[in-house]
Amino acid sequence: MKTEHLNESQKEKYLKYLQNQELEKLDLKELTEIEAHLYECDHCSENIREEYELLIFLRNWTLQKDNETVEKANLIRLLRKKKENTNQERINAAIDKMLGNINSLTYSAVKIYMKAKKTGKRLLSQITFDKNNSPYSYETVLDMSRGEESCKKIKTLTKVNTSDKDEDRMTIALDEKENKITVTIKKENCADEISPIIGLISTSENNSDMDILNLKESYYDDTHYEYTCVFENLDSGRYYLFIANC
Repeated sequence: MKTEHLNESQKEKYLKYLQNQELEKLDLKELTEIEAHLYECDHCSENIREEYELLIFLRNWTLQKDNETVEKANLIRLLRKKKENTNQERINAAIDKMLGNINSLTYSAVKIYMKAKKTGKRLLSQITFDKNNSPYSYETVLDMSRGEESCKKIKTLTKVNTSDKDEDRMTIALDEKENKITVTIKKENCADEISPIIGLISTSENNSDMDILNLKESYYDDTHYEYTCVFENLDSGRYYLFIANC
């Protein structure tokens, strides 16, 4: 093996090998020589590692941005179409606000799997969200299956909250037995409040545009001091849930 550092052609070939690209063009003898050099040369080894990490970051970043762009475009299209087909003033006002705040809507969206998340051969139900941008966290419960002495807190993947405090706390609960989603928003004083409108979007390919976007106005329960909105009789599938306070 040469004592000098790897040239750009060798680096390019090895980086393609790490990404499973152009394997049919790979010279096994040259690959062995490159790896032998990397084993002995810290400079080249570090250089390859940095370039590989950058390539992976750019690839993942591009995929994430592409997905976000598609989600935003679809949501804008659905909201505009919904507005064209409804005469309800409150719903139209909610749509206008959602269109004007589209970035925060997609970042804080909750994705809901109703008997649709594959784990092995099973279809599970779960609420998911972007941990870096979302205000939500999973509710925890005590697991008593091993007795009180060994009990520990575990996450409930079908229920999320925005805060541990009661004031203004928003809770989203998924009930797969009843095929429903319940959203509650704590609000002790609602005299000057306008009830929130909740948007639920189904990603099922079998539905029409009007079927997959459902906007509902929540109602106030003065017994429990909270707004409540319930989506019932939901089909198995994937959903996005948005909040629009108008």
